[in-house]
Amino acid sequence: MNLLLLIPLSLVIGIFIYFLIGGYILAIVFFLIWLDNLVLRFLIPGMTGIEFITLGTVLAGIVAGPTVGAILMFITIPLIGGIRSVILPSMSDIPPFVPAPANIIDALVAFTAGYLSHAPLTLLLPLLLLLKILANARIEKTIYDKPINITEAVAKFIFNVIFIYFFGNQINALVS
Repeated sequence: MNLLLLIPLSLVIGIFIYFLIGGYILAIVFFLIWLDNLVLRFLIPGMTGIEFITLGTVLAGIVAGPTVGAILMFITIPLIGGIRSVILPSMSDIPPFVPAPANIIDALVAFTAGYLSHAPLTLLLPLLLLLKILANARIEKTIYDKPINITEAVAKFIFNVIFIYFFGNQINALVS
């Protein structure tokens, strides 16, 4: 079997499952995470700051609730990352399909977003993204002894703030 067939197959199956769980909003959440993990990571270097996983995790927490959103993110992000690792093997210390410490942080972001769902998305996303960046930096330094990539962190933060500034009202309308 051609491994590249896993990319569209994972999209169709994932959107279908997410739609059954929570409707079209959760299907959009899956698409954002799938797009980030399986398309953008192949095409665009991380230094550009383009990243949709945080938006997807925040929306999952708001739409599905704290617990279900956290569970979905804890399962989905490593699953899609595992598919990426099967197609394009990486030199990661963590085997494919196994949640990494960063995936636990993503689940915590979804959990927190579920409890803070009453807050405006234009405030919630930057706050949770900043906390996620700081937590990931701490993990990278503590576990992997890597310094924080400040350029990538700042670019990611700026991209998400600009994105939510321009599209936050439309996203809020979809979610509510």
